[in-house]
Amino acid sequence: MKNLSIYSRIIYIMAFIVFTYLLLFSILYLIKIKQEKLILEASRDQFKHEVNSLLVLKGESLKQVAYDYTYWDDFANSINKVDTSWFTNNITTILSSYRFDYAFVFDKDFNIIHEASTSGLNGKGIISKSVFLEFSKSPFVNFFVSTPEGLFEVSGASVHPTKDPSHIKTIASGYLFVAKAWNREYMTNLSNISGAEAGLVDRSKPLVDKGTYGITVSKDLLGYDNTPVSRIAFSREYQFLKLYHGISQSMLITIILIFLLAWIIFGYIIRRFITVPLKLVSTILETESDESVRKLQHGPGEFRRIGLLFHNYIQQKSELQSAKQNAEDANRLKTEFLRNLSHEIRTPMNGIMGFSNLLNDPKLNSEKTLEYTNVIIRNSGQLLRIIDDIIEISSLETKQVRIQNRETNIYTLVSDLHANFLMKVREKDVSLQVENSLSEDQSYILIDSSKLLKVLNNLVENALKFTKSGYVKIGCGLSEGKLQFHVKDSGIGIAEDKIDKIFDRFCQGDNTISHKYGGLGLGLSIARENAELLGGKLFVESSPGRGTDFYFSIPYNPIHEVELPDSVSSKLQSLKSTHTILIAEDDETNFKYLEILITRKHPNIVILKATDGQQAIENCIRCPEIQLVLMDIQLPVVDGFEAIRQIREFNNQLPIIAQSAYSKTSDINNAKECGCDDYITKPISMEALYEVLAKYLPENSHDWN
Repeated sequence: MKNLSIYSRIIYIMAFIVFTYLLLFSILYLIKIKQEKLILEASRDQFKHEVNSLLVLKGESLKQVAYDYTYWDDFANSINKVDTSWFTNNITTILSSYRFDYAFVFDKDFNIIHEASTSGLNGKGIISKSVFLEFSKSPFVNFFVSTPEGLFEVSGASVHPTKDPSHIKTIASGYLFVAKAWNREYMTNLSNISGAEAGLVDRSKPLVDKGTYGITVSKDLLGYDNTPVSRIAFSREYQFLKLYHGISQSMLITIILIFLLAWIIFGYIIRRFITVPLKLVSTILETESDESVRKLQHGPGEFRRIGLLFHNYIQQKSELQSAKQNAEDANRLKTEFLRNLSHEIRTPMNGIMGFSNLLNDPKLNSEKTLEYTNVIIRNSGQLLRIIDDIIEISSLETKQVRIQNRETNIYTLVSDLHANFLMKVREKDVSLQVENSLSEDQSYILIDSSKLLKVLNNLVENALKFTKSGYVKIGCGLSEGKLQFHVKDSGIGIAEDKIDKIFDRFCQGDNTISHKYGGLGLGLSIARENAELLGGKLFVESSPGRGTDFYFSIPYNPIHEVELPDSVSSKLQSLKSTHTILIAEDDETNFKYLEILITRKHPNIVILKATDGQQAIENCIRCPEIQLVLMDIQLPVVDGFEAIRQIREFNNQLPIIAQSAYSKTSDINNAKECGCDDYITKPISMEALYEVLAKYLPENSHDWN
């Protein structure tokens, strides 16, 4: 033994333990077999007692009813009178009250005078005349009877007045029998109550226990003459004994397997608690793997503490590297901002100083003087915008900005913004569009218009800066009770990983943008903070090469009962004219252009305005003075096609001229099918407008030439 290895010693120890367990198990197994037999015999006696008690208990209700109902003055009197209605009300109800199947009432001469049964059962043969002989021995009888309908348990008693509860002092007035069918439902009920399988069995066949661990007990069911009529058997299998026997058998196999599993478990423990943690430590020292650190933190014993120390070390190292990177980024951003600021300031200053010096030339003519002055003014404005942006961002940062709400016409504000940027758009291949779904009444709200204008102005400037061709759309409308604005463009777009950075101050998402497009990177930051001051939040949707959409919603505070200065009634009352023309146009610039062309020829012509199709319809209903309608096709609320259809439903004589940027033959035909008289396409020339006005206002046709 001294020369044996540790491994061999462990083998011998395990073998000795296995042998000891096997010997002990064999002894216990023999004792267990004997115990099973004793338990089974005791269980059989207990089961018999349970069955007898159950059958007595189940028949007690029959006996009790027969006893309780048969010393009753009303019952005795009803038998003498043969009161059928009394039997129906008091005897027949026994069936439903106690869930019996039959009830019989006999007079003292053993003639049946009342019979009641459950639906579908035939009581013939249940009570024979021989039964009445038993009443000479006892006033109460209880017996079983087998009929073609099945087996029945019957209880009966002689009927006596109330003063004779013992049924022996007076002569019987009649007899009452109640019966219960031992059918399948009743057997199921007995099985559920006893926890065993119950059923009627053939008396001629011997009883057989149900399995090795099953017990079957039976009881003879006696007739009125104490002869067996049938037999009921209860079978119960004692699963716990079967389970106990199976456990004992499997125990030996388990002990043998324990020896084999012991070595596997021992090897796993060595690997799990020593080998694997040491390997993780080695991996962490070599690679600083986060996954290895997490595994070691969940390791056993002291290795968990070592894993935590490694985690803290790597985290501190990462924080130091991140702090270093942030410092370098901040320094780079500061340097880049100062370079951009220097460039953005020096560029307009160069123009201002250079052209100011050129103005000192005494030989300069007036045309050149005007050109140089415009350059100085333009560069001064650019420099002023840079200064305003820096002051604005400083005011926002120090929380010095306050909201000052006042009455504002959103429609006018957006239209003016559109007009201000039109000149800049014409220098590029970009269309500037307004998408306004607000009616004129809805446009009057309380808001800080300067803040709103800063948001929209910066968003439009940003869109135009990064859009070489395509479109820039400015939109407003109501959505879920809020005033929603959007600025959409078809420009270069923004990469998904750069979207979160574009609202940061002095940041343009990409370092190359400032060199290519210019700017300090303050515009979107100013727009976002002003939008938040107005109670909204700026959102952006974009992808490279597909443009950018900016959205923000602010609380809607309308001004009710506003008297509009351009109302139809005030115009008609203040002007006397030979003509009244309705212009249905949602674009403010296009409306102004048409208005100027018309009033240039006839200053006294009344020009009515409708910004959507619904307003155009309502104006034509309210104002029969209207003599001509210039109808834009692409209108909000109700489009031009539908507006023309509805106007034609109540006025077929009014000239309606469609004016639209749609120039396809199908669009022109569609408009005429809706009911318009003529069609002019945008851009509308002065000659084309005057020609159509002369055509449909013939009384003054010479004035349009």
